[in-house]
Amino acid sequence: MFSDFFTFRPGKGQRSWLDAHNVVSVLSLPFFLMIIYTGLVFFAVTYLPAARDALYGTSAAQRQEFAKELRGPARSDQPVTAPNVSLPALAQRLESEWGAGHVASMQIIHPAGESPYIDVRRASTSTLSVHELAARFSAIDGERLPLPEAAPATMRVRSTLFALHEGLFADWWLRWLYVISGLLGCAVIGTGLVLWTVKRGQQHQRLQPFAVQTVYRHSSHVS
Repeated sequence: MFSDFFTFRPGKGQRSWLDAHNVVSVLSLPFFLMIIYTGLVFFAVTYLPAARDALYGTSAAQRQEFAKELRGPARSDQPVTAPNVSLPALAQRLESEWGAGHVASMQIIHPAGESPYIDVRRASTSTLSVHELAARFSAIDGERLPLPEAAPATMRVRSTLFALHEGLFADWWLRWLYVISGLLGCAVIGTGLVLWTVKRGQQHQRLQPFAVQTVYRHSSHVS
């Protein structure tokens, strides 16, 4: 079986199609195991609700409790105004540390009863993260503030799975590998369809004489 998985014999008709089907299936299997599982994470509550229901319950209030925990503690925010800090200057300052084009976003937040601040997220790098919070600054004087506590382990795992699925962390060569793996999946379907069609055609040819004979007998009986 192992040798069949990694053997390709061209010019052998159906045997060659089967070899091609086996080879592309093995090559693309790790990618599709990853992309399908991580894709389910996006809709875990919809397609895999058993874990949530077992831990939190099935009532509307219990599901709401799950949603609150997933989003984090509720926070009351005030309307924001233009910060005293120059955002372009702040971005230039960070790009001098991180490199050009590495500032993904800036968000101004003004929690009730607190001073406003600016959250900065870094563009995807070679790490498995989805725009994690990279820096926080005071919106009043631009002073660098300490980052909040790290997210729970479950949220970090979820973020990692998102990053794997979207491939935003990857360099160009790895993104092309994503594309090639997807095309290999198309090849799996195509070669499988060829094998299935040929097999059905052979079955049809074997059954055709019997079908003709049955129709002939039926016609003779009617006449």
